[in-house]
Amino acid sequence: MAAASVQRIAALLGTLALAGGALGLALADSGWGPWWCDWFQHPRWQYLAGALAGGLALLIAGRRRWALAAPVLAAWALWPLWPLLAVDHRPAPGAPALAVLSANVHSGNPDPEDCVRILAAQDAAVVAVIEITPEWLPALAPLRTRYPVFRELPREDNFGIALYASGGTIATWWPGELPAPSLELTMPDGVRLLATHPLPPLRTTELGWHHAQLAAIAAWARAAGPRCAVIGDLNCTPWSRQFRALCRDGGLRPCGVRATIPTWLRAAWPLTLPLDHLLVGDGLALSAHQIGPEVGSDHLPVQGLLSPQAR
Repeated sequence: MAAASVQRIAALLGTLALAGGALGLALADSGWGPWWCDWFQHPRWQYLAGALAGGLALLIAGRRRWALAAPVLAAWALWPLWPLLAVDHRPAPGAPALAVLSANVHSGNPDPEDCVRILAAQDAAVVAVIEITPEWLPALAPLRTRYPVFRELPREDNFGIALYASGGTIATWWPGELPAPSLELTMPDGVRLLATHPLPPLRTTELGWHHAQLAAIAAWARAAGPRCAVIGDLNCTPWSRQFRALCRDGGLRPCGVRATIPTWLRAAWPLTLPLDHLLVGDGLALSAHQIGPEVGSDHLPVQGLLSPQAR
């Protein structure tokens, strides 16, 4: 193939990459368009990769001036991440830490027994298990044995949930207007934790339920006070409008820039997104945040330590 043809193809591909990324980001950040435009908020890492690839293609094509649009587009893709850099977690020196873990185990997981074995090996004080069905109950027996406090709410769909804890009390949290339950843990020291799984915004009705559950979670966090935490598969990315509203209205803080690490569909990079989160109120600090091991699910667990926030 002649060099001129290669340059023309590179110019076309680079222009399409930058133009497509700019259109997606415009739809993402403007809030305009039909309900499905909400999806454009989430693939920020993909916009970044597209901008860099498009800029490289334009450089290969000799379009250096047009290639200057690539870093502008990359900065646009990354701007919602900057507030995460300012999140301040300072555990109080010498204070006890509560190890928490949240795992969307996938209702169709091919090996529930192995999944539960891996979760139990993490030695967390609190374990939230999301997407359990009635068929999961035999496999969950080791967690029932290990943890003296637990509640299991299996369902035939993808919104069953279970919570296991070393102490405290667990209650079902299910405001009447929401389509799926969550579980609330109250620890002896007064720390309150909500394990939850809002519906994914895949259709117009589900988008409405998704917004409603996140708003209800924010109201719960405000009422629970500064020593509260929210854990689970929130079905939204940390740069989305819904996530930012949840943190703002609920007085919650994510773990910082580590909240951007993808947890869903890691094996399929073009689709992978960070959907599983640990959030805390102003009275708690989150440390040792990490993505957990493979458990046979399309999600990876998230875990961390909750401590009083230093003043």
